Amino acid sequence: MKYFLYFLPVLLLFLVNDALLAQDYTVRAVVKEKFRTADASFEKLDAGTIVELSDYRIIAGTPTIRAVINVQERMISAFDLKHLDFQLNELSIDGLWYQQFLQSSALDQLSKRGWDQEVRRELQEEYLSFNETITLFDDPYLEDYLNQIRLQLFPKQPVKKHPAVMRIRVYESVEPGTFACANGDLFISTGLLAALQTKEELLAILAQEFAHIQFNHSVDNFRRNLSREARAAFWSGVITVAAAVTETAVANQSIRNGTFSPVDLYAFGAFTESISMLSSAIAFQVANRLGMEYTFEQESEADQTALILIQHLKADNQALLNAYTRIYEAQRISRAYQLQTREERPYPHLYRQMLDLGYQLNYEPPAADPAYISVTAMARRNTAWQEFLSGNYERTQQLLTTQLDADAAVLEDYMLQSVLLRQTSNEAGDMERAMLLLRKAEQEAYSLSPEIHLEKAMILLRLDKQEGARRELENYRNALKKTDNGEGQADRIAWVTQMLEKMSRGR
Repeated sequence: MKYFLYFLPVLLLFLVNDALLAQDYTVRAVVKEKFRTADASFEKLDAGTIVELSDYRIIAGTPTIRAVINVQERMISAFDLKHLDFQLNELSIDGLWYQQFLQSSALDQLSKRGWDQEVRRELQEEYLSFNETITLFDDPYLEDYLNQIRLQLFPKQPVKKHPAVMRIRVYESVEPGTFACANGDLFISTGLLAALQTKEELLAILAQEFAHIQFNHSVDNFRRNLSREARAAFWSGVITVAAAVTETAVANQSIRNGTFSPVDLYAFGAFTESISMLSSAIAFQVANRLGMEYTFEQESEADQTALILIQHLKADNQALLNAYTRIYEAQRISRAYQLQTREERPYPHLYRQMLDLGYQLNYEPPAADPAYISVTAMARRNTAWQEFLSGNYERTQQLLTTQLDADAAVLEDYMLQSVLLRQTSNEAGDMERAMLLLRKAEQEAYSLSPEIHLEKAMILLRLDKQEGARRELENYRNALKKTDNGEGQADRIAWVTQMLEKMSRGR
């Protein structure tokens, strides 16, 4: 008895959790084409008959759904759901997910292989290796924002015994991309967050990716990929390249924090570009490895679910098309994109999906939402710096313009805009504009980096204002002496001292 009392709380906790994760929903539908039930009664259901569907069952290898028809309990084959007209407006968001699952390809796979626990265990080991290849982006405010959207879109697991527990994590990459893991972890890139410009576009993308997870697409693809390279050999190669990507990200952060000299700022770009290309190749290989190289049919299935969910949440019906258009435009001006085949790109079926959603040439998504731009500003800022260091100046300017127009710019954005203008223009007007931005940054900044004095000096030298440039270099040297910026500090002080000596001699 005492052992029973000891385990009782654990048993109760298990039962409560199981109840939460194994919800049953009543889904009302009306027969639109006559068919017969899948139970012993073999009852004919005529058009207009009201059906109330509840939980699914696998009977003799056939997916069936329990239904109440005229107060009688019956069983309906999942393959006959196409004869029903569902009353979607009566459903909660969870009930809608459940209804979509019943009509998806997942139920047929479930009837043949169950939840594929062996494949999922193998995938989980792959995910552990995958986690070592990415650099997570640290922004607690953004993480909480994404979690709020997840709760709005996917409050709890609506499908009985589904193994996935939805979570959203952000990783660093200029490429717009996602990795939707079968365990529920959805990785979304800083580049994708930067490309999107409204909350509704983000909601549409998340709905589409959650559908891939909910419908077990990656599990099915992973199982079919029989020619997989040995796990250790594959991931060791990926991790080697990923280490270089991580080193690049650290170096980029050093540049932004002012620990590189002005010469390093430009010399570093060529190395970063080569790593960016490799990073794109990694994304393709990893997606293929993890079963995330979806077929067009799988993408279409997820798209249709996303559209239904968007409508249910009273969001913009064009949100998914708008999101895809933003991704498409970001890809087109990417250097890596030009070197990739269609199959190697993060969204290989993207243009075809856009056409199915009604895309036409010269289609323009709506204006950016300043609130969304503000929340995702750090991710966009990170992407802008990476794009600049890759030499992708057009994309850098697009991202900076988005930040500036939404009044979401901070010191780093103003400094990057100034550096970009110096890199791409010799016009005095552009230099004057850069100086105005830097002065605005000084007024708005919570704290100033020593590098702002250096940048102002560079602009003043372009404008042939020697005395002003000398004062800013003096300010730069004094600021360096008051701060501890680690490795390279002495070299930077030596450089600015030599510049001041040179200017004092009038050379």
